[in-house]
Amino acid sequence: MKSFLISAAFTLLITFSTFGQTSAPQLTENEVREAKELAATFFNDYQKTSDIGPLIEKYFVPDFGRRLEFCRKTTECEGFARDFWKQDNELIVLNATRTDSIRQYAIFINLFYLYYGSIRYLELSSGKSSAENEEAFGNVVRAKLKIILKHEPQILALDPFENPDQPALKSKSVEEFRQHMANYEKFVGALRIVERELRKDLMMLRANTKLALSAKDFRAKPLVNDRRFFEFPVGRQMIEVWPEKHDIIFKMEMIKQNGKLTIVVLYPPID
Repeated sequence: MKSFLISAAFTLLITFSTFGQTSAPQLTENEVREAKELAATFFNDYQKTSDIGPLIEKYFVPDFGRRLEFCRKTTECEGFARDFWKQDNELIVLNATRTDSIRQYAIFINLFYLYYGSIRYLELSSGKSSAENEEAFGNVVRAKLKIILKHEPQILALDPFENPDQPALKSKSVEEFRQHMANYEKFVGALRIVERELRKDLMMLRANTKLALSAKDFRAKPLVNDRRFFEFPVGRQMIEVWPEKHDIIFKMEMIKQNGKLTIVVLYPPID
């Protein structure tokens, strides 16, 4: 996996800046409401599926795969809190398909979502702060992973949270790359079992816990990029949305096309 995924996993801060952006017109109340409602609907669906893969077609811009490729082969998508989008030509060199790019993206996002979702459920179950107990909570998650993957040590060894210094896997061919992705999908599958188990435990212990999100749980602001972020023209207005609280470690950019608001991309803010 990418070294930035591994090295930043425990140091993410949701911070925002005007770097890489120009002044944008203020959003109307309706635009803010619409953006927040879309964010809440998306995350509630994500909570049900625990898999971003099937949600991409439903919520993201129609040509997401092409725009994803653009961001990996240029520096146009980099910037403050956007190091997730550093130029990476690996898939281009391997002649990988857009399906490969989307598959890799889904694995990255699911890793973050499922791991930190598991931490969140442990926090809510215990009543203890994850900021002060993240290592202990992480140990609980990893202990469960070790049980699930006890007969597949090569898959368990991929854990980027247990092994933050492991070198990124390099593929010599697109076939080898796809095998690496298949292995990571097995790890993500085990992590999904842990996340759902911890969610079930939480609801048994604290049945009144509210997990569903609403529009008020998010913030939104106008955004105009001074680069061709996701291949949209310089100066094209977007809406940046992020959670009011830090228990969801993502932000998203949205855009309105043909009267419909859609998600351009969701990613962890890494700098």
